[in-house]
Amino acid sequence: MYKIKDLSLDTHFITIHFSSAKPLSDLKAELRLKDMTRYAVSAYNEYFEADVNSDGTQHEIKIALSSLADHFSLINLTKQIVWIYINHQGEYRQLKIEKDIAEKLKKIESVHYCQVAKVNFTNNKNSLGLNITKINVTCKVNKLDLEKQQLSVHLSPFNYNGHTIDISNLQVKKRIFKDILIYHPGIQLEPIDQGVYRLDLDALNTLEYDQVSNLDFIAEIMDRNVSVELPLFLEDQVKLVKCDFNENLKSKLYSTAKKSLSIRVEKVSPFVDVMNYELDGKIINLQIDVSSLHSDTLQAGLFRHTQALNDIEYTLYKSLLTSEVQNGTLSLRLDLGELFSEVTANYTQDYSIALYDHPSSDVIVELQLPEKIVHKASTTKWMISFTLEKGIKITVTPKTKNPVRISILGSCFSRAAFNSSNPFFNPDYKSYFSLDYSHFWISLISAVGPKIPFDVTKYTDVPEKVLDNIRKEYEKTTFEDLQKVQSDYIVLDFFVDAVHGVRRLPDGRFLGQNGDMHSSYYYKHKLLKETTQFDFRHPDFWDTWKKSCDEFITRLEKIMDLNKVILNIGGLSDPYYNENRESSSFSKDKKFTSTEINFINHTWERMNNYFLTKVPGAKVIDLTQYNYYASLDYPYGGSGPHHYERNYYKTFLGELAKVVLMDRLQ
Repeated sequence: MYKIKDLSLDTHFITIHFSSAKPLSDLKAELRLKDMTRYAVSAYNEYFEADVNSDGTQHEIKIALSSLADHFSLINLTKQIVWIYINHQGEYRQLKIEKDIAEKLKKIESVHYCQVAKVNFTNNKNSLGLNITKINVTCKVNKLDLEKQQLSVHLSPFNYNGHTIDISNLQVKKRIFKDILIYHPGIQLEPIDQGVYRLDLDALNTLEYDQVSNLDFIAEIMDRNVSVELPLFLEDQVKLVKCDFNENLKSKLYSTAKKSLSIRVEKVSPFVDVMNYELDGKIINLQIDVSSLHSDTLQAGLFRHTQALNDIEYTLYKSLLTSEVQNGTLSLRLDLGELFSEVTANYTQDYSIALYDHPSSDVIVELQLPEKIVHKASTTKWMISFTLEKGIKITVTPKTKNPVRISILGSCFSRAAFNSSNPFFNPDYKSYFSLDYSHFWISLISAVGPKIPFDVTKYTDVPEKVLDNIRKEYEKTTFEDLQKVQSDYIVLDFFVDAVHGVRRLPDGRFLGQNGDMHSSYYYKHKLLKETTQFDFRHPDFWDTWKKSCDEFITRLEKIMDLNKVILNIGGLSDPYYNENRESSSFSKDKKFTSTEINFINHTWERMNNYFLTKVPGAKVIDLTQYNYYASLDYPYGGSGPHHYERNYYKTFLGELAKVVLMDRLQ
């Protein structure tokens, strides 16, 4: 092992003194230029060998910075690491940094590597290297002019440490991927005056464009073998000008999020009309007006949509057979079952149908109707939604022949995961599960109690679609309903009994406090006066709940095998994510007390433990192990410790699938 004894860095030399455990000669220093774009695995682009002066166990390396700058080629430098190895007869070791040298390194300041870069030592896991970084300069645009397709870019003078920096060249470069700053070779702007460069917009037609492309203006500064690329930042007074250069492309100059100058180019596809259509199950016939098109190479194609960050890209999946054009009309017959017969994926996919110019696969014409039509069809593998208005969109969702049939007896802790209309939850859950029945906000005390006559006129202000949730609390039909549906599994949680309890009527009967009931006029102004609250604060509550739980188990066992019951452990969350996705706390924000949350969770845990003691064969979903937070962006019913972040509901479905899979593997 080689230990560093001293080191220094000035504007001319790197000097390192180190020792070896025994006298050595014929040492060489090898400087390795790290490949900075290689992911995870170390690799090197170039090597530089330097002499080592040795005297027994003491050694010195002295390297001129100019020789390094002339040897290593640093293109588009941002940060570059150079590792230092010592070679003795083919055996390589790094220079080790002791504590005193580590402290000295902190005090050594960077020096100029060349005019456009600086260098300093770096310490990584007590091994010595060099860190070369670009100088901190900014290139700014103070004016833009456009005259006869000639765009003039005026730059403000810029310097570094009092020295004017000359621009080697100014280019506009197309990003290889529109949201990643890696570029194709660019188009060079012509210098026409001091700090003024000109771009012929017609030259932009020499580039090939994706559906959406971004082009950045890049200034390059150079010295020796080092180049630095700088974006052009817009000064506040700069007004953007038009940037039209092709009638088939939509283009504009724009300021990026960091206020640098860029061009956005988007392919624009014209539309032709669908004159007539026939929709019959899986068969769709379209008659397309192509009289305005003048091409002998047009074909219809099925294009797959892929999301590329903020935009959608279209990739040709397969060509479609069409009729010969007759009287300006092209006929297209689609068999949706045949069209997707080879697709066996397990996720939802989006496609569109458009006309393209063969042999390329670029969309040039899309189809449209004056009114929107939506047609749904089903195959053995897929649920297919066909939408035609401004373009044709086909959404293909995998279908399971025998989805797992689920009944829910619980709250949003269990029910919300089965929501396909909002991406916050699980739009694809129907590919795996069928929700047969739901008793939303069930209370065991209420569910096993005597029936109460239901007067629907008392709840006229409750929407019809949720009125049935209230009806169940009165008529106590849960077990009859479960008997009819005969689901594969029942998912159960004790949110209502643990948090809200029930309302006790004067005659001793109980009414569950369904959430939809709470918003009604009758509940607020009549029911609360005519009944009393019965929850965990009442001394008789726990005994009453245990007896109700025993009765619930007895009745449920007559309907299904109790090892098909899945208990969702649940629980309230004190930590939550605020509007900015920052971690916060309900108790610290004084929205709820920690005592309140902890007491409810303790009550809930006692209920879970009691039930599992009585039904040891029940399955369990316990998401508390993942430490999910509540979240203010929960889309329904307001925020609170009971409404979690979206990952909770997605994980819930995965845990449910694991329960089912384990059952079927046993």
